[in-house]
Amino acid sequence: MTAPLIVPKSVITVGIGTLRTHFPGVVIRSRAPTGTWPKRFIRFSRIGGPKDYAIDRAFVLVECFASTEAGGRDSSQAEADALLAYTVLESTPNGIQYFTGGPIAELDDPDRETHARFQFTATVGILVAG
Repeated sequence: MTAPLIVPKSVITVGIGTLRTHFPGVVIRSRAPTGTWPKRFIRFSRIGGPKDYAIDRAFVLVECFASTEAGGRDSSQAEADALLAYTVLESTPNGIQYFTGGPIAELDDPDRETHARFQFTATVGILVAG
């Protein structure tokens, strides 16, 4: 009899899944949309960090974008989304073993004049198997 195959968890899958439970109706992905962007969008990206057979200590970038009904930058909504995303990732266990976040900053994307962007980086630890 062969041992069961253990499929390792992905920090992106865990992070996006955790955020989706608290942001109904908001598009949350690891890549930017092509074409027309939604009014609110969250991008959760892995930008580094070690991963071994038991624990993934991913360094992630969380970017929250928001636009007004008139198509202008909505800084207050983007900031509110970033603050909530930070709090959710920090306090919701949903597979996350530990979370150490950096400062939340407003860094508008020069290529995206219609959306404000607030972002933060964090180290997110998850158990790879189990």
